[in-house]
Amino acid sequence: MPLNGFASFAPTALTRLLRLSQLASNPALIFPEEKRTPGKFLQLDGLIDQIIGDDQKVIIWSSYVETIRALNLKVLELRSSGTLRRHSRQRSTARCG
Repeated sequence: MPLNGFASFAPTALTRLLRLSQLASNPALIFPEEKRTPGKFLQLDGLIDQIIGDDQKVIIWSSYVETIRALNLKVLELRSSGTLRRHSRQRSTARCG
């Protein structure tokens, strides 16, 4: 590929790779109308619940701020509904009983 051809192709290729990465992270980043919860978020819910239930801490990292915001809202919803606390109590009771 000639040098000038590569220079014109590189921004398009990088944009496509970025979009693919966003799509894999959270489809709503590309398609705001997407309302389904990504499968990895559902899996993460269970992991967070288990970690919090075991009185441990967790750090969640993402390349995209909007993904972190969505996860933060999800955790806040679980806390406000009492789901995290209820599961934590159930695990504590099961360990002691």
